[in-house]
Amino acid sequence: MSSDVDLKAASEAFYKVLFEKAPELESKFQNLNFQRQMFEGALKYIAIGTQQGDDVETHLRAIGMRHRGQNITKEHMAIGREAFREALAAGGVNDPQAVQKYMDGYDAVQSKMKISL
Repeated sequence: MSSDVDLKAASEAFYKVLFEKAPELESKFQNLNFQRQMFEGALKYIAIGTQQGDDVETHLRAIGMRHRGQNITKEHMAIGREAFREALAAGGVNDPQAVQKYMDGYDAVQSKMKISL
């Protein structure tokens, strides 16, 4: 599924939308280029599937803890979900079934992160 999305365009759109809807979040990102690479990796991970085992679960819990340490709220996470959907469109994912698969994957990742939120 990852071959059907322009990762760079999706990444750029995600942060553009995120910062437009929640400008207070921009200051939480010290290295936006690194963050975009992380987003692209997460998008690939979602495309492959979210059943990767305990190592990934531990990693996602740690990301959740970092989000909590940055005072990321449930409202911010909801804005992130909206930004993710818009990023898919910017990345060329327009087929409703493909969008739903990505959104289901996003929700699964977010659920695993919320263990620590």
